[in-house]
Amino acid sequence: MNRAAAGAVASMFCGMPVLVQHIGMAVAEVPMVLTHTCCLILLLQWMQTGGRRILVASAIFAAFSAFMKNEGLALLPILATAALAFAMFSSVENRRDRFVDWLIAVAIAGLLIGPWIVYRTHLPRNHEDYGSRLISISTIVKNLPRLRELAPMYFGQFWELQTAGGIWLVLPIAAVIGWRAFARPPVLLLWAILFTHMMLYLATFVVTPWDLKILIAMVGPKLLMHIAPTAMLLVALHLSTIEICAADDSQRPLVPA
Repeated sequence: MNRAAAGAVASMFCGMPVLVQHIGMAVAEVPMVLTHTCCLILLLQWMQTGGRRILVASAIFAAFSAFMKNEGLALLPILATAALAFAMFSSVENRRDRFVDWLIAVAIAGLLIGPWIVYRTHLPRNHEDYGSRLISISTIVKNLPRLRELAPMYFGQFWELQTAGGIWLVLPIAAVIGWRAFARPPVLLLWAILFTHMMLYLATFVVTPWDLKILIAMVGPKLLMHIAPTAMLLVALHLSTIEICAADDSQRPLVPA
């Protein structure tokens, strides 16, 4: 996509009111969003052009995100699964190299974050302990009725311009007018990452012991920041498809009547 459109999309992301609000705060939200964004950009570049160092750099940024917050740690298996899926469904001549790239990247990320994961297993757990709650089928089933109250509050925050900005309004529009981008595997995988990320947070709200109205109002806008980098890349990819199609049409010779 051209620089002007790319700048507009990046500005829309950086200008999210909730992101601007947290920039000056002494919390890990913005650094995590930054490292997660770098991870996604490098992952996308690896999908498009290959390069073992690129995927390793992406894995390193993913490990940095995992260090900063539990939300970043939860993203590790999502991103690793997406990269593995791309490697497995690559062309036959590239599949082996892509899979080796993935193994090396996972090993390096594991070396970085592994000691912390081992150490934290010995730390005391509080009443929230979302990890054990999310893997408990009985807990999830017991709390499923909360979805009737939860879903409108959760999904409604994506359209609150005063906190989320306009990127969530632009994304479906870009997806519709740039629908040809769905033919690209990287675009499909980014959509899968986006959907899984959103559902992960939805599931967390389902099992939380907190009052939903209080919790969503308190942390909901921050979670939008975590998901927004994927949305930004998807807007750019869909819009770039429109530009490519327009360029192809302009180069077609005119057929005389």
